[in-house]
Amino acid sequence: MTDRTEQFKTSDAASYDAVSASFDKYVHRFSTPLARRMVALAGVAPGHAVLDLGTGTGVAALVAAAAVGPGGRVVGLDLSDGMLEIARVNAARSGLADRARFVKGDAERLDFPDGSFDVVLTLFALLHLPHPDDALREMLRVLKPSGALVIGVGSGPSLFSLRGLLHRARRAGGLLLEATGRRLRATAFLDRLVERALPAAVEAEMPEWTGGRGLRPPGIPERIRAAGYVDIRVDWEGRIGVLDSPEEFWELQATYSSFARKRLAAAPKEAVAAVRREFDERCRAVLARGGKLVYPYGAAFFVARRESA
Repeated sequence: MTDRTEQFKTSDAASYDAVSASFDKYVHRFSTPLARRMVALAGVAPGHAVLDLGTGTGVAALVAAAAVGPGGRVVGLDLSDGMLEIARVNAARSGLADRARFVKGDAERLDFPDGSFDVVLTLFALLHLPHPDDALREMLRVLKPSGALVIGVGSGPSLFSLRGLLHRARRAGGLLLEATGRRLRATAFLDRLVERALPAAVEAEMPEWTGGRGLRPPGIPERIRAAGYVDIRVDWEGRIGVLDSPEEFWELQATYSSFARKRLAAAPKEAVAAVRREFDERCRAVLARGGKLVYPYGAAFFVARRESA
């Protein structure tokens, strides 16, 4: 791995340290249903050993820990010290610290023996990895024969599915509301303001293979297949959250959007203040019209398994 790659992974993880508390607040509010879906798709059962990569503050790891019971174990791995600290607190508060531990580590170089886990999970982390193929091979290596992999990637549904057709119909209605000033949508709203007002950073906000913006790139099933997995299928779940105030709407986007979070952190204070003033004015105008501040979100779940021995 090049020094540039290592630097990206370190700086990307560190960018979450300052927002780990707000991340934890919103991930529990919005991502818990997605974590439950992922754990169900993986077939996590009592006694299983589960690895959660890019665990953040532990939302998926702790859902899995409840499912594995006292005879199972869960390891949550992340590179962000701030996230891991909160994950450990969450485990203790949930009474699950006896079966869920959280460690610092690199998903592209896993420090676990071959065949250590029945299930590997990763929710919203794959697109942060500069070398996803290396990570997929490492996940395969640490899975037991017939072990399950579930990868959650932020995405809409397949365009040609029934869910996709319904999603596009709802999206068309939402775009009409946006055009008439009665809706603002996270995280696209803050991203547009930031892109217009703040210059590009020297370092890309997301790995090159994602298109630089962390959008779902094509070819993920093909990458999973090439890494050696079998029985690959795709599922999807989506929801719409409503934020009550401009303050919450800003906090969520400045936390969740790697694009906005990194550019805001690197910008002069006066430039950030100018973006925030425009942001607040636009939000207040929409709310004054009886409109809404919304966060449509969803995940495509790529489900696969390692071949049996």
